[in-house]
Amino acid sequence: MFGLFVATGVLLFFSGPLGIQDWAHPYRGIEFTVFFFSVAVLLAYAVAGFSRWSMPWFRKVRMRRRCKEHLLNLTVGEKWVLQTYTTGQTRTAYLKMNDGVVACLVEHHVIYPASVAYTRGSTMAYNMSDFAWKFLSSHPKLVATPDKPKPIPTGNEWMAD
Repeated sequence: MFGLFVATGVLLFFSGPLGIQDWAHPYRGIEFTVFFFSVAVLLAYAVAGFSRWSMPWFRKVRMRRRCKEHLLNLTVGEKWVLQTYTTGQTRTAYLKMNDGVVACLVEHHVIYPASVAYTRGSTMAYNMSDFAWKFLSSHPKLVATPDKPKPIPTGNEWMAD
């Protein structure tokens, strides 16, 4: 395509100095058509290359924005789940796979499954995302629940409901 662009550009713009104006003049319409088509295709390649290069960055920014918006508006149940990470200073916790609160945190990129395999009962290991970990480390009051403290574990939390 670049070769067509160069060849038709030379024919269109340098046919006089090259002495081929008499030969190239009857084909001027075809030259314009091929030249502008090749310009359009080359521009499309450039835009596609730029979008492939920039899309990961835009996805990361969108994911962080969505995570931050959700962390600023946590429910009490979500705070209890995240307290498991912050009080234990750990990035991994075993949570119920079928828990809607956990699913909501996964959906908003706060936590993510550590692997596709689960180990015990209906629980699975979930890691906290890097952005959420740094954000909650600098804003620990977001997960504090002084009015509604986290229930004391009974030891049967791993069992399916």
